[in-house]
Parts: sequence; C-alpha cells; structure tokens
Amino acid sequence: LIKEEPTTWKLYNKIVGIYTKLCFGESISDVSAKGHGNYIPSLKKAESLLNRNCSSSCALAVCWMSDGKPSDQGGDTKTQILQSVESLSQRFGRRLSYNAIAIGDDSDEFAMLNSMVETARDYGVQASFVLPSMTTAGLGVSITATATSLTKTQTEMTDLKTLKQRKVRNVLRESRTK
Repeated sequence: LIKEEPTTWKLYNKIVGIYTKLCFGESISDVSAKGHGNYIPSLKKAESLLNRNCSSSCALAVCWMSDGKPSDQGGDTKTQILQSVESLSQRFGRRLSYNAIAIGDDSDEFAMLNSMVETARDYGVQASFVLPSMTTAGLGVSITATATSLTKTQTEMTDLKTLKQRKVRNVLRESRTK
C-alpha cells in the first residue's frame, strides 16, 4: 500500500518497480503477496486513509490494481464490496478520483473491478477502468491516466480568479440511477 504520496515520477517509478518485480517473480521488501486478493479489507483501509483528510478542498485518489476476481469469503461479498465503494463515493463525490487497473489477460476476471468503477461513477466520482498490455509501458499509460484524472479533479476545484482550491460541501451524494 502506498499512501499519501504526491503524484510524481518518483511515485510512478515506485509503482513500476513493484509491478516489474512481481511480474518477474522477484521478491521485494515493501510488498509481499499474502495469498489471495481480498478486496473488503483493502477498501476498509482506503476508507480509513481517505477519512484522515478532513480538508474539503483536497482532491483525493484511489488507484486500485488487481490481477483478478476478489477472494473474499463469506456472505454476499459482491454486495459488501459495492457498498464500500458506494460509501466512499457518497462521501467524497467529485473530490475523489477512483481508478482501477487490471493486471492480466483474462478480461472475464475483472467484472468486479468494472462494477466498482461504475458504482463510483454513479455518484459523480471521476472513475476509470483500464486493462493495460502486460508491459511496463502499458502500465505507464495507465498510471499516467490516473495522474491525469487527479489533476483534472484538482483543476476543477481551483478558483480561476484567486488560484486557490475551492471547498466542496461535505454532504452525502445521491446516486444518479437509484
């Protein structure tokens, strides 16, 4: 987990380094695979990190990278996952940039990631789903898209006369489709 990092080339290089080492089977000290990808604990951690920022003038981003379906066990995990995304989206709305990057070849494995993005969009969140080619260049394009999305959110929140960040009201957003 990479938290509270500015979107810079340093961050990009860190992510590419993690991606490259994981793709080629090398172990790295700051990231280790712990079995299956459980989405629910990751979403809870993302929510706790986003909630630490109480400034309503700060653009926020979640970049979700996954190699397939969630492995969460018990209950209706799809509903729990989508409710977590819905909760984040309701709270942060247009301040949030939510990007899902699928790592792999089988597009059938990424239906949940796509559903998460659609749920976020439903609440006015800048959201995107990308399935890059299995190269660091493909990943680079995806990370650049994430950075561009965050920059777009920051720009939208900037007052052109004063060049200061606008505050976004702290209200729960409503779904566009429900």
